[in-house]
Amino acid sequence: MRTIKSLVVIALMLCAIYGMVCCNDKFYKDKYDVALSITNKTDTIIREAKIDGAKGAKVWVFKNIQPGRTEVTVLNIKRELKVSEGGFIISAMINNQDTISISTGYFTNWSYQGPIPASFNIYRDSIAIAK
Repeated sequence: MRTIKSLVVIALMLCAIYGMVCCNDKFYKDKYDVALSITNKTDTIIREAKIDGAKGAKVWVFKNIQPGRTEVTVLNIKRELKVSEGGFIISAMINNQDTISISTGYFTNWSYQGPIPASFNIYRDSIAIAK
């Protein structure tokens, strides 16, 4: 009888742990996912574009973006940046000498404080929020 009670207690504990792990991952995904997209609105190839999360905590790099092409990244602030507060900076190297950038917004308490998905257009002389 005592063995059965012990097995039941262990089974309940394992179920509780499994439930916490599964819910935690779903919570991460639902609450902390952010989609950022950049579109090349120039008539030339953008040599390199970067999305810098939280002052270098993680940087996404896109190379040789063709005119009219959109690059999208979906990131999870809590899982990938591991910083509860910060911001994103998008920069683009138009040619060998010209680089433009924009501070796209910030996140606090692990949540992005802006429109999701956040879409940005890269022009020859600026980066702007897509409308």
